[in-house]
Amino acid sequence: MKVSVIIGSYRPDTNLHQCLTSLIHQTIPPDEIIIGVDTIQDEQNNQILYKDFPCKFIASRKTGLSAARNTACKQAHGNIFAFIDDDATAKPDWIEWLHKIFKDPTIACAGGPVMPVFEGPSIPEQWYWIIGCTGISKRPVGANIAIKKDEFYSCGGFSENLGRTKHNLTIGEETEIILKLEENKKIVAWKPELIVYHICPKKRTNWSYILSRAYKEGLGKAIIGEHYKLRQEKRCLKYYLTHPDAYTIPILLATGFGFIEGSINNSLK
Repeated sequence: MKVSVIIGSYRPDTNLHQCLTSLIHQTIPPDEIIIGVDTIQDEQNNQILYKDFPCKFIASRKTGLSAARNTACKQAHGNIFAFIDDDATAKPDWIEWLHKIFKDPTIACAGGPVMPVFEGPSIPEQWYWIIGCTGISKRPVGANIAIKKDEFYSCGGFSENLGRTKHNLTIGEETEIILKLEENKKIVAWKPELIVYHICPKKRTNWSYILSRAYKEGLGKAIIGEHYKLRQEKRCLKYYLTHPDAYTIPILLATGFGFIEGSINNSLK
C-alpha cells in the first residue's frame, strides 16, 4: 500500500510549514506529498521555499481548491489519496492508521475528526462545519479524508464547479464524492482514531464570515441536491431546530437563502 498525501494550497505560508512538519514526523511516513497550487509562479517559488521538505508542488493553471487537488492527484503514484488542508496538522499516527484502515479491502473511503485550534473566540461544536471541522456530523470532510485511487477516479474526481476559490466559499466537493460512493454501495468509514487538527483564525468566528460561509454552504448543497438525497443534512437540520442556540436562526436563514438561490439557478439552466 502506498499513501499519497494531497494538499491544495492557495497561498502557502507558515501554516503549510506546520502541516508539512506534522507529515514528516509520522510514525509511518507518507510515500509522497504533493501540493496543488494555482499558477506556475506559485509552483516554482514554493518549490524553492520548501526545498527542505520531501514534497512536490504542481500548478493546476486554474483557480480553486478542487482544480488544485485534482491536478495533484494526476501526479500521484499511491493507491490511497489522503487529503489534508494546508492549515491543518495530522496526529503523528495519522498515516499509520490509514495503513490499518485500508487493510480492509471493502473500505473505499475513510475519514475522522477534524479538531479546531481556535486563535480567537470559539464557537459551539454543532457549528464546527462553518470552520471546516467536524462536530455532530460523522461524515468525512476535506481536511481529513482518504480515498482509494480507483474509487476517486470512478467518481470523476472533485467537481470543479464546487470547492473554494479566492473569492468563493462554495463547498461540497467532498460531500458529492461521498454521496456517489454511497450510491454505488461503497463503504465510507468514520474512524475516530484518524485525527487532524485544523487552525481556525479569529476572522473565521466573525459573523460576516460565518454568514457568508453558511450562505455558500446552501448554494453548494443545492447543486448536490439536484442529483442526491441530502439525508444527513435533513437529520442535522432537525437537530439544530431541536437544540437551538444564538447561532441557529441567522445561520439557518443564511444557509436557506443560499439553497433557494442555488435551486433557482439550477432550474434556469
